[in-house]
Amino acid sequence: MNKSDLLEKLSLALRVPAAELEKMLNNAPYRYRHYQIKKRTGGWRDIYQPTASLKEVQRWLIRECFASLPVSDAVFSYRAGLGIKDHALAHSKSNYFLRLDFTDFFPSIGGVELFLYLKNMRSLGKIALDDEALNFSVNCLCRKKDDAHGLKGLSLTIGAPSSPYLSNSIIYEFDEFMLRAASNSGGIYTRYADDIYISSKEIWPSKKMEEQARSALSRYAPFLKINEYKVRRFSRKRRVNICGLNITSIRNVSVGRDVKKLIRAKIDYAMNDRLDKKELESLRGWLSYVESIEPGYISKNSERVGVDLFDQKINKK
Repeated sequence: MNKSDLLEKLSLALRVPAAELEKMLNNAPYRYRHYQIKKRTGGWRDIYQPTASLKEVQRWLIRECFASLPVSDAVFSYRAGLGIKDHALAHSKSNYFLRLDFTDFFPSIGGVELFLYLKNMRSLGKIALDDEALNFSVNCLCRKKDDAHGLKGLSLTIGAPSSPYLSNSIIYEFDEFMLRAASNSGGIYTRYADDIYISSKEIWPSKKMEEQARSALSRYAPFLKINEYKVRRFSRKRRVNICGLNITSIRNVSVGRDVKKLIRAKIDYAMNDRLDKKELESLRGWLSYVESIEPGYISKNSERVGVDLFDQKINKK
């Protein structure tokens, strides 16, 4: 498919004249709104959110043009039917752990790297776009981050609906290599976004696995770097935490006592009308999250304060 055909299909799908759509998308890398959110571990995370119309284009491109891109079974992030609980449970039977983390995961995936990857996928029959259409697509999927021309200076960004899927796919070969390497060493490899965990029941060569990960990264995804400050090696002699979830002594997954204590206090505040609308919405979000990890948590708390009062104050029934 060439660029003209791609624009025509987009035009029909979005009900926008092709000429108007092309004019808008030529400036796509600049159509982002910047804001920051506080990190759980401290500091701030930069979010660049595309405009509503650009989001539609990005979702359409993923759905209609790039849906056949491969994603490793070792990946638990941004995949339907899987989540952070499944990621943690994969390691629940293990006793020894290695954790690695990528630095600036999305922004490190540049426009050049994405174009070359998609071009390779075309050679494998996964994509049916010519070079001009691929170049145009990358322009729609990336944000401009400096003054470089062309694909240079473009990168994926946190906030774009297309970034999670593309980031999962572009390091498919790295994930598959690590999955085999861990399995051959009697271990388990998983990745959740930029968090990598490798574990095993028995004492195993974590140093060797770390060396293999670094070697595989330089081979399959040299644009990514390991965050040296977040490399961790640990065992069940201490508390095991996988992406914010605790592995309990009976090998279950829990959000932990500290989170539950905080939520319990918020519920008590809500019972006494001491939460504003924003705080109440946050509490509902936390309750939903914990319920997804530990089913029955909401009913246990509603029974503690009274089901009717809980519905009245929190569910607003």
